[in-house]
Order: sequence, then C-alpha cells, then structure tokens
Amino acid sequence: MKGCSILTEVESNREWASALSAQCAWESPYDRAFHAATLARFRQVCSAAGAALPQDHLDHAVTEREVVDVKNNWSTSKGMPPDLLPRAIFQANSAGWNLTVWSLQRWAGPGGAAYRPSLWRKAALCPVHKNGPANLAASFRLIFVKVQMGLLQEALLTQRWLSRTRSHVQPCQSGFVRGVEDAHLLLHEISAEAIAQQRALWMVMGDFRKAFPSVCREDLVCTLADGPHINGQCLKLLANILERDSVVIWHSGYSEVTVNQGIPEGGTLGPFGYPVLLDTLVRELLAHNCGLGVGWVIPDIWKGLLDESPNLEASALQALSDMAPLRIAAILHADDPVLLGCCRWSLQKSLDILANWAFKHKASFHVTEKKTVAMVTPSSTGDSSHPLPAAPILKGIAGQEDRALAFKTGHKWLGLYWSASLDLSVALRTRLAIAQKAFALLAGLAQRDALPLHLVSSIFWSKVFPSLCVGSWLLGIAPDAQHIMDSTLKSWAKQLLGASEWQNAATAVSELGWDTSGFFIVVSHVALRRAKLWSMPAEDLYASVFRCSHAWPTSWAQKSQALLEAYSILDFPNWTYQGGTLEKYQLYVRNRCRELSLPAWKAEAERSTKVPPYLSFQPCHSTLLQLVASAPLGWEDRQSIRSLCRLRAGFCRITHRDGRPSRARLQQCILCNRGVRSGLPHLLSECPALRHWHDLLSDLKPQQEPASAAETARAILSCPPRSSTFVCVLRLAADIDEKVQQFWRDEASR
Repeated sequence: MKGCSILTEVESNREWASALSAQCAWESPYDRAFHAATLARFRQVCSAAGAALPQDHLDHAVTEREVVDVKNNWSTSKGMPPDLLPRAIFQANSAGWNLTVWSLQRWAGPGGAAYRPSLWRKAALCPVHKNGPANLAASFRLIFVKVQMGLLQEALLTQRWLSRTRSHVQPCQSGFVRGVEDAHLLLHEISAEAIAQQRALWMVMGDFRKAFPSVCREDLVCTLADGPHINGQCLKLLANILERDSVVIWHSGYSEVTVNQGIPEGGTLGPFGYPVLLDTLVRELLAHNCGLGVGWVIPDIWKGLLDESPNLEASALQALSDMAPLRIAAILHADDPVLLGCCRWSLQKSLDILANWAFKHKASFHVTEKKTVAMVTPSSTGDSSHPLPAAPILKGIAGQEDRALAFKTGHKWLGLYWSASLDLSVALRTRLAIAQKAFALLAGLAQRDALPLHLVSSIFWSKVFPSLCVGSWLLGIAPDAQHIMDSTLKSWAKQLLGASEWQNAATAVSELGWDTSGFFIVVSHVALRRAKLWSMPAEDLYASVFRCSHAWPTSWAQKSQALLEAYSILDFPNWTYQGGTLEKYQLYVRNRCRELSLPAWKAEAERSTKVPPYLSFQPCHSTLLQLVASAPLGWEDRQSIRSLCRLRAGFCRITHRDGRPSRARLQQCILCNRGVRSGLPHLLSECPALRHWHDLLSDLKPQQEPASAAETARAILSCPPRSSTFVCVLRLAADIDEKVQQFWRDEASR
C-alpha cells in the first residue's frame, strides 16, 4: 500500500525498488569538500594498489584450505540467490564441485585477476519485517541474499585481513568482535564507580540512522587503506567488489536495481569494515582528550568545596579524569554508541566532535526519545534542590537545526533496559514481560497437546528461557532476582502441565525434569561470566575494568563475588589454584547449583497432599522426558506423556463432591461415583470403570500379596520407559485425563 491506496503489481515492485534506493541514499547535507578529497584519495590508493608491490604477504593465491575453512564456518541458509545455486550445494561436499569452486576463486582472487565477475555481483532482495504495518515497504529492513560465489569471495578476502583490522580498532569497540555482555559490563562498572563516589556520570546513548546503508564506499576503502593498511591485490579486489551490486527484486514482479553506495546488509564486508570506520571517530575523540577516565578518586578534602561550586566541580572532575590511568573515549557496539563525560561540558565536546565526524562521513543520528537520549547517574547534587543543567545539544551543520537531547532516567540499550541509577529490577521485569509473550505461545501448544511434552520442554529451553536470560549474569545481582526467577519458573511449569495456581509447583518442576531453580540457573550464569573474565588476558580492557572494579561497593564485580560467597561457590581463581580448568569449572558450577536447589525443592514436594506421596515414587527430579525422547513410541503415545506427568504430579482432579471440587476426606470417584478417601490409588487399582486397564497392567503389581492400592498405584506411576508395559501406562493416563476433563466440562455446562 501507499497512503490509502492499494498498489498494482507493477507499482508494488517499483515501491520495493524505491525503498531500496532510499535505504542506500546518503543523508543530506554532507561535507562535499571532504567527499571530493575522499574521491581523489580513492583514485590514488586504487592506482597504487594495482601498480605497487604489496607491502604484506597476503596477496598469495587462494588455497583450497581457505575455501574449506570459509565453507565450514557457514551456517545453513534458506535464501535463494539470483543464480539459483543455494548454499546447500556448497555444503554438499562434492569433490568435483569443491574443485570447481576453488579453481574459480583462485582465478578471481588476490593472487589472480583480483576481479569480481558480473554474475557474482548479483543479489536478491530479502525484506525482513522490523516494525510497523506489514503492508508498507518502510516497515522492512532490506537484506541482500548474495550469489554464494560472491559471498565466498568476500569471506576469503576479509578472513585474510580480519586479525589485522581487529588489532587496529580501539578496544572500546565490541561490535562484531565480542558479545553485548562486554559492553554491558563496561558501562555498568564505570557507572558503579561514579555512583560509589557520589559524582555524576554524563552519557549519551545514541543510535546511528541507516548505519551500513549510509556508508560511502570510497570512504570505506580509503579508511581501510589508511588504517589497517590493506594494500596490494587485496585492496584492488576490495575496491572492485565495492564498485557496484546488482540487486534483483522478485517481489510483485521482476526488476533490477544497481547499488553503488552503502555496505550491503547480508555479507561479510559490513562486520569487517564498519568498525574501522567508527574507529576514526574514537581516535578523534581520544585526540581531543574526550571520554572518561577510569580508576580515579575524588580527594575527601575536595568534596565540600565541589558541592558549593558547580563550575569548580566540573573543572576539578575533568582534571582528575584527565589524570586517570585508563581512558575510555566511548562504548561502541556496532551502531549503538555511548558517549561518556564526567560533566556536561565534557560530554558536549564529544557531541560536537561527533556532529563534525558525521557531517564528513555522511552519518546521522536518530534524535528521538526512543533512540538517542542523555542520561546522568545520581550524584550528591542530583536532587530537587539542584536541578540538572540544560540538556546536551547535537549541533546542526550546514544549515541544519540544533537538536536538544531528551533527558531520561532509563533507556533500552543493546537488549536491556538501562537505568541511570543501576536499578536492575526494572530491566529484569522488562525481560520477563518479553519472555512471557514467547512462553504464552508455547503454553498454548502444550495445553492443546499439539506437541509432545518432551518437545515442548526442548523448545522452552532453546527458545523461551534464553529470552528471559538475556543479561542474566548482570541482572542476577538485582535485589528481587531470586523471587522473580523462582516464581516465574514455577508458574511456567504449572502452566505447561495445566495445574491450578494453588497446586504444588515442586511436582510440576520435577515432572519436567527441571532440576535447578530459576535463581540458581542465574547464579551459574554469574559464576561462569566471572570465570570467562578471569580467563581473559590482564591487559584486556574489559578484564582490567572487571578486576579493578572489585574495589567499588556498587559494582557488579563486587556484588557477584558476594553472591558466590553467600552460597559457598568457588570463584574461578580459587578453582584454578586447585588445578581445575574452565570446562571442569562449568561442570562444578552446574552441579553445585543443582545441589543448592534440591533442599528447597524437597521441602516443597513434601507438602504435596496427594496419595501416594510424590517423593515415595520420585525421590528426586524426574528424568522421564529425557528418557522418552529416545524411546520407540508412536506420535499419539508421545502426546500422552503430558497426561502421565499430570497424573503423577497430582494435577488431574479425579474426585468430586456432588459435582464440585472439594477437599473433604470422603469424596466421589468421577468415573464410578463411589466414595473414596484416596482417589489415585482407587483409579489405578480398584475402579471398575478401568478394570480392563488393570488387567493389562497386572504385571506391574508388587509381587507380595496382598498389595495395597497405594503400592499398586506407586508401581504404575514409577513404570520406566524401557518397560514393555510403559505404552499401556501412557494410554491409561491419556484415558483418565480425557475422562477427567470431559467430566468437569459437563459439570461446568450444567
């Protein structure tokens, strides 16, 4: 659609082409003098690359080993490129095809022609919905599905120079190199240092608009040539690859669009080159002494004087920051930078440099309350009697208007809600709300028996729970983390098994095989995160900040250490002192957290009022779901596993009193209507409505005579999946569950 009108097929195809052209267009205005100089420099470096001898030994011909390594690192892909040769063909490991691929890459690579054939320039447009109405092209990110030979050529080139470019980039950049957890750690610890000293930390959380598509290709080539010094045939090939792309649009027709600017989203050139481009901003900030010093302390004698004079405070803080042993210009993870300053003046200086840099390199910021905002950590002057100064301003250049940034007390950054006061409870509850949406879909599948319970549990641990655990190593130190994580996991377990809120959660958790509580899973994440940080080299930026932040009482390092000590979990240095390795430490932490979860689980399971008592046939967490995954069962029998777990956990309401739920000692069986005191033993061994099942399961009865009803029920409920009668147990459970649900539906309709 466009406006309120529905487009024709031809118009729709043109709309996709127009959206692609707009995505790869530069933001205006930009520094045209710098652009002209860039073009001149581009021609110079390209001419030198083709004429001069290479400065490094990286221009050799493509080897077969290189091709194999790149293909082995590829994941599977369902995308169909324009040449109709999907990735599966390249991963089929055909000897003849592999030789053909290697020969072509050797001919077109740095040691050969250093040229990209026209067919390899093609890519298919793949729109990925981002947000907004699905009938508008503006709601989609436009990704390229490249011809696999062209993608392989890019990967072979970038693989050779990857270590050189990564070592050139300043360590405060973590995008495409590290996970977001390192950026989270860095920001949390420097914020904790400021809060511990009761001084303000000024920051701007930004977001680049169209980061990859707005890059000038000539600018990128020059930056890679001048920075990590890519040269020779490799530089010549890089320039040739970036000359143009031919994008095929198959949606609502067919058309081709030539793209000659912007880094394509869907290749290796973006993660390879974009950090080097951002590195020019970082180096410019450092050259002007911008950013924030880490590891400095305000002398006690200064504190009273600084509180009386804001101007003196700003000057003194800047002087102390300049003398710090470690300086961080900014925290950059891909296109989500955080600018830092010890005062407003320092932060404004960084913003001015950023504005000039963006004007030259054709970049721009999303300046809205949801994208680019200013934040200040609480300080001794951060109360109502000392209002915050004016907001920082992102200055306009070449006729653009100045834009004041909005002050916020919290902002979403790299997947976590970030509070200026480091209140992690808000972030934890935000993650819970996100995970709850994913869980609701899975719970619906489980309650309709659309999938076997063991598959539901597998999906839960691979998809749903990880969405809750984003940043769990950090959020685990929140004051209410234990209550939130434990109550959430118990609630989810009961929902998967269709239990009421008042029913015992310990039996639900056990039937699903969840042998570690939600909180202790998070504690294990905390311990393993510390182990990885301790394993990093001491000179690593993130490891050094982690080690020195143990001196700050509000830091994650200090609080996480106290958390491990509270539960007698060895920290990684103490473990390695005893000769342990990281792999063995992971196993130790998981086992220790499992042990810590067991007493609370047993105490709750003992409060289950059903007969036979749950612990009498299941003294520890059940392994039923793990065992049935490999058992030779049909699909319908697998769907009955949930009914068996419900029966074992006591969630099937199998008795009533005059058609209503009751807790009376003497109740009525829902099948035969006899008065019973223990419903489950009666159903499994005495109920005349299930006599044919009792005959089929007679082999499970205890050998001693006479066996009580409770002992018979216990034997049936504890039947292992390897038993020949286990299928009968599953079908009995499904029969009981179906009749129970039908009984209560009929009673509800009366």
